[in-house]
This record gives sequence, structure tokens and C-alpha cells, in this order.
Amino acid sequence: MRSACRCQLALTVIYIVVLTVALVYSKCPTFWEALDDKCYLYINRQVSWFSAYQTCRHRNGALASITSKQENDFVRNLLELNQVEWAWLGIHDIAKTGVWLLVSTSLPVVYTNWAPGEPYDNTGENYCGLLSRAGIWEAYTCRTLNFTFVCERQVSISPVICDRTVLITKCPDKHRTRQEGLDEKS
Repeated sequence: MRSACRCQLALTVIYIVVLTVALVYSKCPTFWEALDDKCYLYINRQVSWFSAYQTCRHRNGALASITSKQENDFVRNLLELNQVEWAWLGIHDIAKTGVWLLVSTSLPVVYTNWAPGEPYDNTGENYCGLLSRAGIWEAYTCRTLNFTFVCERQVSISPVICDRTVLITKCPDKHRTRQEGLDEKS
């Protein structure tokens, strides 16, 4: 009878191991779109770059800081889907004129897709980046114009509880209920 209990326990453990192979999954909050390890949200509100920056921070993110062609195409597609011509990017030269930084990391911009003649900056003012629906970047003064924008944030990684790690099994001998942990040596 005891071997039947062990057999039942072994099958239960195998079943739980199969169920818990994917203990972690990634997801974006509602209305956010995923690309690789980031989530993106298009905000259909025309504001200054600074207001867009603050709005994204309040949503636990940052203005979209594009670092690859794939990401540029993805964000451009969000603009196209929403029939928008321009949106603020998470890049600026506020700290030092002509030195473009990503807001998400404060690192220099490496990947670019500037329009010919951009970034235009002969006034000494600080500029912020804009993405066009065509996927091209331009530099505009951060304060005077209002545009829509896209926020980005890291994908959330959440544990999934598929089953308990402690098993309750009924042993055939005397129908006694016994609690057994997965790491128990019996």
C-alpha cells in the first residue's frame, strides 16, 4: 500500500513539474504594445516635450528612446496606426547643445535616423527629438511646440503560481492525509 502512495506522489510531482516549467512570464500593462523586452504606449495628447516626459514618468516609463531600426519601425508603426504625423522621442540635447542623450538611460544616442540636415541646431537653444510617421527624426525646440508622444517601459516579469509546492496526498493505508513537500526524501 505504501508503494501505491509513493507512486501517486511521484505522478503528482511529475504533473506539477510539467505545469511549472514556465514559472515566469512577461507581459505589458493593458493598452501597451510589446516589442522584445519593452512595452510601448501611444498617448494621443498634444503637449510640450517636458509634459510628455513627465507623463511617461508617471506611468513608470520614459519617452520612447529608440536604439535600433527595429524599434524605430515599431514606434513609427504606432504613429501610422493612430494616423499621427509627429510624436516626441525620448532624446534631447538639453544638457549640452549638440550632444544628444537618451532619456531612458542618459547615454549618448548611438542609433539615429535623422532627416537630411538634422539635427538642426544653429541657434544655441536646446532641442528635443521628434519622430515622423515616415520614421525620420527631426529636432525641434522642446518648449514651444506640442505633439503627441510614445512612452516605453520594461516588460513586467511576474511569477505565475501554477500549483502549490506543498502537496496534500491521501495514502491508501488507513486513509490518512499527509502533507509532503517537493523536497522531502521519502
